[in-house]
Amino acid sequence: MRKFRFLGIVAAALVVIALPAMAGTTLGASGEVTYGIIGNGTTAADGWVNAYMNLNATIDANNTVVLGLQDTNMPTVLGKATALTTAGNTGQAVPPLDVNFYLKSDIAGDLGLDAKTIDPVLYGGYGVFDLPDYNVTQYGTEGIAAMGVDNGYADGIFGAEIGAGYGMIALNTTVLNMVNIMAGVAGTAFTAPSATNKPQAMVGAYTTIGPIQAEAGWAMQGTTSGFIPIGLKFNYTMGSVALAAMGQYVVNANTNGVSNWAAGAAVTYASNYTIDYAVLSYEPGYEPTVAALKGTGDIIVNITPTLGVIGSVFMNFDPNAAAAFDTFEASAWAKFGAAKVRLGYFYDSTGLHNLGGPVLNAPGDNALNGGIFLTTDLTF
Repeated sequence: MRKFRFLGIVAAALVVIALPAMAGTTLGASGEVTYGIIGNGTTAADGWVNAYMNLNATIDANNTVVLGLQDTNMPTVLGKATALTTAGNTGQAVPPLDVNFYLKSDIAGDLGLDAKTIDPVLYGGYGVFDLPDYNVTQYGTEGIAAMGVDNGYADGIFGAEIGAGYGMIALNTTVLNMVNIMAGVAGTAFTAPSATNKPQAMVGAYTTIGPIQAEAGWAMQGTTSGFIPIGLKFNYTMGSVALAAMGQYVVNANTNGVSNWAAGAAVTYASNYTIDYAVLSYEPGYEPTVAALKGTGDIIVNITPTLGVIGSVFMNFDPNAAAAFDTFEASAWAKFGAAKVRLGYFYDSTGLHNLGGPVLNAPGDNALNGGIFLTTDLTF
């Protein structure tokens, strides 16, 4: 009995000690869950378009702990989750679950510096860290310069996705509220590239001056020599018309490496009607030492704030591909508070050297069979 009484006193004391810290911590959550089904009358499939949640614990005005969870390979009614496999020594979480867990600390605030002059923000933990994403289309595939400590493009701290993370330390410093200077390194950067190790590190800078956004950097991206991403975006508004144009180039500094480029433009009228298109180069899987071209674009009509339609296309300009009209997706959506329902149609080419049926809002490509799809979405 005395033992339990002593433990009770210790527990009560710990709670009392922790109360001031708990009182100063603010908890928040945000995320999105989208689930749907697609079928063509013969075959059908279902899947998770989005399934992520970010938990933020704000310790004080300058320090926040972030836990991000994403898993679009969860079990479904018509299929099974992707089998767990060993990721190897890549620094990534074991699929299908992606996890981010890091501390964000505003050093200028902690030290009482004038943030208008210099404002360094430190990131430490497990996550991804990218240059900003400059894109004009809904697919956003043209954002090739948004590189950093990660395995792809535009899925880092500045992107909307979580991505496959790494243990990393990074610093983003704003100078005179004009230029951001970035540097980040993962634990994998200190060993040579191999089949089981993808070294990741980056340095870069980005800025916004009037209607112009620009970025440049260097990213290791699993190689020794790395890549040099350069991006430029121009935004201009005249009355009810908004224009955007961007160009990006990624220099492959590796021996015999193929460099890539992307360019695109978008026109929006009265915030309700948008036409956009972008073209980018890429390396086909059958011949990765040369660059082919593909293009993507959209026609968007927001009828009301709670009702709209969108049509998106992917064109394949590879002369060896069987079809230039590769992928098409069209859908209408209606919003009910935080919930959204979408009804649409998805088509993709199954010919030689097709692009693999990239989906935008559909829950999958139905094993390249396409069809009509229905999704429900909840954003919080």
